Amino acid sequence: MEKIDYESKVKHYCGSSIALFVGKYFKPNQKILDIGCGVGNLGEFLKKKFNSVIYGIDISKTAINEAKKKLDFVKRLDIEKEDPNFKPCFFDVIVMTDVLEHLVNPKEILLKYKKYLKDNGYFVLVVPNIASIKIRLHLLSGKFDYANSGILDSSHLRFFTKKSIAKMIHNSNLNIILWDYIPDYFLQSVIGIRLVMFFNNLITKIRPTMFAKQFIIICKK
Repeated sequence: MEKIDYESKVKHYCGSSIALFVGKYFKPNQKILDIGCGVGNLGEFLKKKFNSVIYGIDISKTAINEAKKKLDFVKRLDIEKEDPNFKPCFFDVIVMTDVLEHLVNPKEILLKYKKYLKDNGYFVLVVPNIASIKIRLHLLSGKFDYANSGILDSSHLRFFTKKSIAKMIHNSNLNIILWDYIPDYFLQSVIGIRLVMFFNNLITKIRPTMFAKQFIIICKK
């Protein structure tokens, strides 16, 4: 497979690191649904890099107005209350990056949306790891403080470990075909960024349940 300089592509197209980690799970000319598309940065990257057709859904009117400038089709929608009315077996990939933890009933959303996947289609899911070392250390010191972003984002309704997200996916009648992890670069203020990336990538590979900031899960019907 062609080696792709994802880091430079991400900086140019997205200004976000998420495509650096999930971009390798897409192929050219796919029809993709990005649930929780935000302003459309990830979709824009996939569209330009892979010639993908990107459909975006988000609950934010402001985000959707920005996404309209970048994606092929966008719809403002509350996925827990409204139906998108897509045709069954319509998409090659459905992406949910940092979405499931915001939902009251994430399992029902997986059950609802898997009908829109083609028979050989798949989900790309990204969820925070509540069992990361940062959170464990905070708990040991008696802290569980919500924040404006990150694993303890105040808008999160659900918290997942690797075991609990795997169980929910299984209960949604989906099959996990691949796990991947996004490291938490927790030493970046102490040592140089290149050394940080090498070290954190290494320990995350060895012990992902403790050192991953987020889980990436590829699953199929």
